[in-house]
Amino acid sequence: MTINENILLEALEENRENIKAHVRQVILDGITRQFQWELPDVIKKEVAAFMAEEIAPEIRKQLIEDKEAIVDAAAQAVQGIAVEVGKSLQKTASESLTSSYKSRDIVKALFGY
Repeated sequence: MTINENILLEALEENRENIKAHVRQVILDGITRQFQWELPDVIKKEVAAFMAEEIAPEIRKQLIEDKEAIVDAAAQAVQGIAVEVGKSLQKTASESLTSSYKSRDIVKALFGY
């Protein structure tokens, strides 16, 4: 062995525990990083599968059971919307006519028509 090899081996032997601890920490950090990136994806996939396979069919079943009530509520909402639109149109037309009469009276007063 050469002097350089002896120095290197001696340095390795003297720092064996520190080197082992550092290597261990590097490995743990790598595993932690891997879980930080991969675990959320795995969880998202499982939740999506659970929602699609277990929850969605139950919700659909409940919606089908309540279909008549849902359709009735939607129809009432549409009727309410139509009434409100009608009221709004009536108000706008009334305001427009009032404004038109006021404009005519102003023009008449200004120009004597």
